Amino acid sequence: MIKSLFRESPAWMQLILSLLVAIVVFATVFVVGIIIAIPLFNLNFASLGSLGNIDKDSIHIFKYLQILQGIGLFILPAIALGYIYSDKPFNWLGFKQASTLEQIILVVAIVPVSLPVINLLAELNASMKLPEAFARLEAAMRAAEDNAAHLTELFLATDSYGGLAFN
Repeated sequence: MIKSLFRESPAWMQLILSLLVAIVVFATVFVVGIIIAIPLFNLNFASLGSLGNIDKDSIHIFKYLQILQGIGLFILPAIALGYIYSDKPFNWLGFKQASTLEQIILVVAIVPVSLPVINLLAELNASMKLPEAFARLEAAMRAAEDNAAHLTELFLATDSYGGLAFN
């Protein structure tokens, strides 16, 4: 029933149904993950509201939430949709054949070629100046960028090989 609804619907309906599946799977994974996190990280409901105070001691909670986000938003919805849209879900997801040597070389070559472009765009973003009428917006954007830089430093700071592999 559900498979035929997905497979026989027009493309716009398939897109909406796929987004709905992704949202439901993500919400389910996140709620279950938070329930698991409460005893795992010794959290109480009062401390859940103060997760905005990010420091070196609480970063492990955010790494856990990042894992939940990746699994719940990208991995599980894709697998669920593979099972819904196809009788051979791993073929539908593109796992039916191994990558060719040319594809691997292309991917490896794209990374060093794209890094200068990414750095250029970051530099352009950092040097952006808005008109005086948008001074408050610019200040808020700069504060958000500074906060994001601090969070990135906390995420990447590690003193173990396991932490390096995770990052």
